[in-house]
Amino acid sequence: MSTTHLSIEVVGGRIQFSSFKNQTLLNQYEITVDENNYSLLSEEIDQHISSNNFITKEHDEVTLSVATNKSSVLPSNVFRESSAKEIYHLCFGDTEKEIDYNHISELGIVNVFNYSSWIKRYFVMKFPRVIFQNEATLVLRQVMSDNSFFVKLTVIVHKDFFQLTISKHNELVYYSFFDCQNQEDIIYHMLFTLQQKELVDEKGTIVISKAFDADKELTDQLIKDIAKVKDFSKLNIQPVEDYISKSHFLCV
Repeated sequence: MSTTHLSIEVVGGRIQFSSFKNQTLLNQYEITVDENNYSLLSEEIDQHISSNNFITKEHDEVTLSVATNKSSVLPSNVFRESSAKEIYHLCFGDTEKEIDYNHISELGIVNVFNYSSWIKRYFVMKFPRVIFQNEATLVLRQVMSDNSFFVKLTVIVHKDFFQLTISKHNELVYYSFFDCQNQEDIIYHMLFTLQQKELVDEKGTIVISKAFDADKELTDQLIKDIAKVKDFSKLNIQPVEDYISKSHFLCV
C-alpha cells in the first residue's frame, strides 16, 4: 500500500514543502515570508499553497518541523521534576518566543526548544492533522536509528548556525548548536568537541547535510576542507541530501 507524506520545514521566515510517495521525494517548493506581520504572512503562504497542487492534495501524513539554535535535551526523569519554561530559562534565559518540548521516548530524553508563535497558529489551522516537532528532535531520532557503533558525527548546516551530534556504541555522546559564518567555524567546533570528548583518531563517519536555508557553496567547501584535516583522517565523510525532510518519516 502506497503512503503519501507532506513534510514542512520552517527556519525563521523560510519554509520548504516536500512531498513523498513511499519515502521517494516527488516535489519541493520553498518560500520566504516576513515573520513580523501575521496577516500578510498568512495571506502570502495561502497564495503559495493554492498555486501548488502537490501541497493542497490530501496526504496520508503531514509533519512540520521548526529549526532553532536554542534547544536543550535532558533525561526524562529530570524533566518530570521541572517544567519546559523553567528548563529553558535556566539554559538560555528569557525569550519572547513560545517554549515547547518533545519526548524522545526511545532515548529516554526530552528536547526543550523555542519557536515563533505564528508557526503553530498558521499550520495547525491549515493542516489540522499535522504533527509538530523541533527539527533537532527529528535529527536525534534519525541519528540513533542508524547504526553508530563507531564514532559518528552528524553535522546539519544552516545559514548561520549548525547542529552537531556525536554518537558512539549506539549511544548519544554529544549534542549542541554553534553559530557559524564560514566552514572554518564549523571545523573548529568539530575538532574542539572531539578533543574534549577524547575521540580524536577514532574510526567512524561524518554525516554532513545542508539544511534548505544554508549556502551550498559553504557546505561543499566544508566537505573539501574536512578531508584535508589530519584529525579527521579516520572518519569517512558521508554527504546526505534532504536529511531533515527524510527524517520526518520517523515522527509518524
